[in-house]
Amino acid sequence: MSEKKIYQILDLCLWILNPLMIVLAIYDQKIQPEAFLQWMGKLHPLALHFPIVFGILIVIYFLFFHHRRFSTDTEKLLLATNALFASVVALFGILFSIQNAYENEIINLHKWGGIAVALLSWIFLFILDLNVNFKKILSVIFLVVLIGSTHKGAQLTHGVNVLGFPQKQTDESEKTSTFDSTTTLFEAGVAPILNRKCISCHGLDKVKGDLQLNTPENILKGGESGDIIEGAANGKSILFKAIQLPQEHKFHMPPDGKLQLTIDEKNILSKWIKAGGNFETKLNELEKEDSLFVLINEYQKAANLLASLNFDLPDLNEFNSNYCSTNYLFNGSDEVEVIFFQGSNYSRESLKKLGKIKSKIINLNMQGMPLTKDDLDIIMQFTNLQKVNLNNTKLDITSLYKLKTLLKLRAVSICGIEFNEDELDEFLDQATFSALNVWTQNADDKQLEKLILKYPSIKINVGDNLKDEIMKISNPSIVQDSSIFSNH
Repeated sequence: MSEKKIYQILDLCLWILNPLMIVLAIYDQKIQPEAFLQWMGKLHPLALHFPIVFGILIVIYFLFFHHRRFSTDTEKLLLATNALFASVVALFGILFSIQNAYENEIINLHKWGGIAVALLSWIFLFILDLNVNFKKILSVIFLVVLIGSTHKGAQLTHGVNVLGFPQKQTDESEKTSTFDSTTTLFEAGVAPILNRKCISCHGLDKVKGDLQLNTPENILKGGESGDIIEGAANGKSILFKAIQLPQEHKFHMPPDGKLQLTIDEKNILSKWIKAGGNFETKLNELEKEDSLFVLINEYQKAANLLASLNFDLPDLNEFNSNYCSTNYLFNGSDEVEVIFFQGSNYSRESLKKLGKIKSKIINLNMQGMPLTKDDLDIIMQFTNLQKVNLNNTKLDITSLYKLKTLLKLRAVSICGIEFNEDELDEFLDQATFSALNVWTQNADDKQLEKLILKYPSIKINVGDNLKDEIMKISNPSIVQDSSIFSNH
């Protein structure tokens, strides 16, 4: 098929699409597109880059290459292709804007800017034989409109400060907050939720549906649909309905694809709205048993804990092996737990290697490892140790006296380590830990009971040797549903 024939087909498409585009742009608020057309609208962000790049190349061509032109048929084919791309993308954009409640002023500027780009791209087809200077002027106008329209699109997606110089900011939604009894319910429980889940679309940078949720004044002002709190007591408020709708519903908030409200967050917002959505009620005006008071209090504790966590911690793989497991206590915690396995494969080098993270280790399990005093000296470097398991490590209790210098140590387990009453008494004297697991076959029950009474601040678990106990067990029985061999 010749270039001329392809151009004729594209030209016919443009005569159909462009009038349709203008009609849709004028009457877009009265259009309720079907599901397929809504889906086509979502192709707008994907396809918009083609006419932008194509348009810039055409501007460069008209401005700098007017002495080295393509053939007329080639020019028409290229310009028609660009114009068709621009018209289709503008159509997609109109369909996309219908299903998204973007801020009116910006979306209108972007919409009509995109339509202007499409129409100017079409006009290029009719000026090929005109004066070179006129084409240059039109190219500059086209470039200005193209840049302005794409900038408004960027503001819709990334906020009005998309070209602002980067500044170091603190994420207000993740700061640790402290409140007293005079803090209002809104400040303590509602505002933090709106900051985390709603302000990105309804704040200063982006205002969908003419609604801002960043201040009480803006919340009371409402949006395109009016007051969002009105009718709170009977559950008819717009905000209440929006957070209660199924996630897949068109008017559910936050919209599908955004970070959703947790159950606690939804409960706090719902109870606050149903209580009247009052911005002045203080925490001290509620009973401590009040469900909203309890919810907000627990929510703030969880939020403050989250703000204190560090999710950008170094990998611990270099400390792991088949016989040593090193892990953070939980996601976001910088505290480390270490467990050694299989005493026959124990290596002191693995213990020494932990010196790089010695201040982070709080739990250490060395059960069954053949430790010596040299190994214990390495363990003593873990100054933040809170829990240590030295069961059956072949150490003697006198060597363990130095554990008392670990001021953060809270729980010690030394089952299987032999001792007499005096040695255990000295071990417990002035000890900082509050729990001790101790078990030995040679221990005298009366002596242990005496020490338990002597050190009431230490929870001593001595186990049960079951001496002189006769325990009756039930007769064994075999329950067999089927047999492998039926006869023999």
